[in-house]
Amino acid sequence: MKTILVMTSILILSMLVHAPAKAQAAPDKVEQDILKLEQTWLAAVKDSKPEEAAPLFANDAMFTNADGTINGKAEELNSINKVKWETAEDSDTKVIQRGNTVIVTGSFHGQGKDDRGKKVEVNERWTDVWMKDPHHGWQVVASQSSPIKK
Repeated sequence: MKTILVMTSILILSMLVHAPAKAQAAPDKVEQDILKLEQTWLAAVKDSKPEEAAPLFANDAMFTNADGTINGKAEELNSINKVKWETAEDSDTKVIQRGNTVIVTGSFHGQGKDDRGKKVEVNERWTDVWMKDPHHGWQVVASQSSPIKK
């Protein structure tokens, strides 16, 4: 009887020790995948290639811009061509996963020229909400930017 109790205790402890490692494996993979998608989006912005960002956005995605305007997918894709970026970088990126939803926060700093040749400098904090769709994979369903005051 004592042997069964000891063996059962060892088995339970072993399961508890190994369970967190398995539970964290999936979120780490999701985090890596989402960060790659964020980099794909940033590269599309830098290179003025909205066609590369298009599959990242759900058809009904909403984008709240730093100036308070709201864009749908088409308007957001069109805005990618409005600035030619000399520099465009994300930083301070954090990822939180809850089931098939991922929230990503970060900072963006960019310098360039708008479509009229005027210099542009942007410093913003942003939040992106990604959801996993069974047919399209991870897509942005909402994004919000706020200016960082100097």
